[in-house]
Amino acid sequence: MPGPPLYVHKYQDEVFQIIEGEFIFQVGEERIIANAGDIVFGPRNVPHTFYQRSKIGHMIFSCNPAGKMEIIVKAINELMPDQPDKFAEVCALNDVPFVGPPMSGE
Repeated sequence: MPGPPLYVHKYQDEVFQIIEGEFIFQVGEERIIANAGDIVFGPRNVPHTFYQRSKIGHMIFSCNPAGKMEIIVKAINELMPDQPDKFAEVCALNDVPFVGPPMSGE
């Protein structure tokens, strides 16, 4: 399943803990394959994104400090998948701009 467009946190570090499935992450120029039990770090000011390779996948993510992430998480539920342009605007206004396209499944 496609993940979000390439994005960057201006003020938060992001940590992804894979619970189930297989994901591919892009962190800066590095590609990382992550499976259940793996943890991936997305540092602030480094563009990152992910792609779910397996049919089923679950992860826990956290951002530190939380900053304006609550606004963005609420906007995901309200705007996606029907209003991606509006969601991108909310992200940019809350310090997490999109800086590139989503990853493909390669």
